[in-house]
Amino acid sequence: MSENLELLKTLYDGMARGELRGPDGLISPDFVFEPIWDGREHHVGADAFRTQMREFLAQWDNFRIEAKAFEDLGDVVLVTERQSAMGKRSGVETERAFVSVWRFQDGMAVSGRWYDDRAEALAALETD
Repeated sequence: MSENLELLKTLYDGMARGELRGPDGLISPDFVFEPIWDGREHHVGADAFRTQMREFLAQWDNFRIEAKAFEDLGDVVLVTERQSAMGKRSGVETERAFVSVWRFQDGMAVSGRWYDDRAEALAALETD
C-alpha cells in the first residue's frame, strides 16, 4: 500500500466518525480544491480549503463521509465515497455517492476534485 493511500485511509477513517481533520501534513499549502457543484469554483491553498469546508459543513448536522473503495494509481488515488448528512434548516436527510480524485506530490495532497461517478473521474484524468 502506498504512503498516499495510507494517508487517505487515515483521513477517511476519521471522516466516517465525523472527524473532518486529516493527518498533519496531508494537505499541501497550495492545495487546489474543486468541489462537485456547478461552476466548480477552485479554492487554492490549505487555508482556503479549510475555510470553504467550514462554511459548507455549517449547513449540515451529522455530516459523514465513508470510503467504499480506494484505487491507488500512483500519484493519484480515486476514492468512491458515500456522503450523508441532515440539512440544518430543512431537517432533510441526504445520502449520495461520489468519486473523489486526490493528486499527490512529495507525499502531500496537492489537489482534490469530486465527481458524480468513476467514469466521469477517469475521463477527467485522461484529459488533464
